[in-house]
Amino acid sequence: MSNEELKKEIDVLKQQIAELHSERRGGDVNIADRRYIYTDAHFQKRIILNGTLIMSGNGDPEGVVTAEVGALYLRKDGGAGTVLYLKESGTGNTGWAATT
Repeated sequence: MSNEELKKEIDVLKQQIAELHSERRGGDVNIADRRYIYTDAHFQKRIILNGTLIMSGNGDPEGVVTAEVGALYLRKDGGAGTVLYLKESGTGNTGWAATT
């Protein structure tokens, strides 16, 4: 999947998640025959896609967000070069890198 295709798919996911969140419930989101699971425990936005955790929130995830290597974090208050983060290394809440 190209970066452009991934960005488009993420935009669609964000819209569907916003709808679920506005209703204050979790649920399944289906896009292009893929099943995405959205949970809304304490209003944390998290999606599990084929075993990969995708989250969103405000601020830099480094030192704050705990995840396994390969997780993605969408920063809602980010700017150029600080919107998408990839958990590249480490355990716990370290090892996040901004990606473009």
